[in-house]
Amino acid sequence: MFTIVQISLVLHITGIIILAGLTIASYALSFQSWKLIGTDRAKAILMNSATMIFGRIIGIGGLLTIVTGFIMVSILREGVTAQVWFRIKMLLVILIVLNGAIYARRQNTKLTRLLSSDHTDNRKLESLKRNLNTSFLLQLILFLIIFVLSVFRFS
Repeated sequence: MFTIVQISLVLHITGIIILAGLTIASYALSFQSWKLIGTDRAKAILMNSATMIFGRIIGIGGLLTIVTGFIMVSILREGVTAQVWFRIKMLLVILIVLNGAIYARRQNTKLTRLLSSDHTDNRKLESLKRNLNTSFLLQLILFLIIFVLSVFRFS
């Protein structure tokens, strides 16, 4: 039984690393993309589409994290679910999923449409940049809180 929990924990941590790592990589590409929008639109579009590919891999990391989390909870039961840190962590995971899947994806779709059009609306670009930066910052803060909760595990 402990072997399954340990394997699940390793895979769970791997999934979280994929999620957080690709969030940072997406932010780095997005940052570079914003620098290129005014000077080399084709490169900016290419970099933006590269971040969209990360979405699929992030989905795999998320699925791995959720499945292994359910496996561990089904084995450990109240030993984990009754703890406050775990309940807070689950709420934060839901916020990460909602922020990434709904809010950030919608902003990226708007950006893709705007970059593909012939007319550039600088106000819309600035608004999207602000929204996407806020989304990235929120994701990273949520991941950091989850890491802290997982390490200190207060009751």
